[in-house]
Formats: sequence, C-alpha cells, structure tokens
Amino acid sequence: MPDWSAWAGQTMADRPSVQVLSGPVAVTSLLVGLFTWPLAFNLGAYGTVFYDDVFALVVSSSILVVLTVVYRPFGRMGNWVTALALSGPLAWLVVALLVNGSASGALDRPVFAWAAALIIVVSVPLTLRLLFELFYPEMTSPARHRQRLGIVALVAAVALVGFLVGSNNDRVMRCSDFTIAGSDVPDNCKGD
Repeated sequence: MPDWSAWAGQTMADRPSVQVLSGPVAVTSLLVGLFTWPLAFNLGAYGTVFYDDVFALVVSSSILVVLTVVYRPFGRMGNWVTALALSGPLAWLVVALLVNGSASGALDRPVFAWAAALIIVVSVPLTLRLLFELFYPEMTSPARHRQRLGIVALVAAVALVGFLVGSNNDRVMRCSDFTIAGSDVPDNCKGD
C-alpha cells in the first residue's frame, strides 16, 4: 500500500506526477461538449440539426464577427478572413429568408443545402475554436499543443458518442422519454 502521508497538506499542483486540470480548461471543455452533444444526438436520432442549434451557431458566430472586427486579434488579413468565415451562418439565414421565405424550406434547394454543409464544415469548427480562445487564450501557445489535441479528441468523442446514442436511441431510451420531454418520437423508436 502506498504511503499517502508524504502528500498530506499538498494540493494537486504540488504533486509531480499529477497533471493539473485548470478551471478554464474544464469550463471550456464542458461548454464545447454541451454545445456538441445535442447537435450530434439530434443528427443521429432525427437525421437533422434543429433550429435552436442553428440559431445558437448564428448568434455565437455573429458575436464573434463583431469581436473579431472590433478587437482585431489575428492581424489585418486574418481578421477579414475570420470575419468572412464567421459571417456565413448569418448570411445564409438572411439569404434563405429573402429568397425562400423560410430557412427550413431553403434546405430543399440544393444550392442552399450545399451552402449549409460548407458553412457547417467551416464555421462550426472556427466558432468553437474562437470560443475556446475566448475562454482560455493561453491554450493557443505552442506549449499547449498536446492539451489542445486532447480537448479536440474529447469533443470529437462526445460528438461521436452523441451521434451513436442518437442513432441507437431505441436501445438506450424509451419512446415515452421523448414524449415526456416534449420532443417528437424518432422513427426508430419501438415503443415502451
């Protein structure tokens, strides 16, 4: 049995073999995971991303556009490229409303569907990265590369598990769980 008395009165940071989990890393990981899970679960369970998740992306990326233009954290060219990429979700929503009259109806048009896919591939990772930098700017230093990769892997794992649980919700949940929560019952739900 190990002698724990040598560590009495020490904090985790004082112990040489223990990696410290700082507040910003924990908070950022939790926030990104909480943002990622419902997207992945709903995509797995219903085959779609819901409007509230779309609006969360539009709002967060729009706020980051303003912060990028005002505070200019990436140099002159980087700011405009970042602002342009982050403007994608809001621009798509506005154009879909003007051209089609609704955002959900626009997805029936191939041009809008392809644009939405491109926006998700470009804007979502960029938005998550900038949110991460906002909460924990020290993470962008080269010395933190391993920690960054760990968090990216964790978020990817959360997304994958969320998608798999959503896809196989009939093995994890009952149909009544969706009904009680006020959600539609997914197609693969097989009763209670």
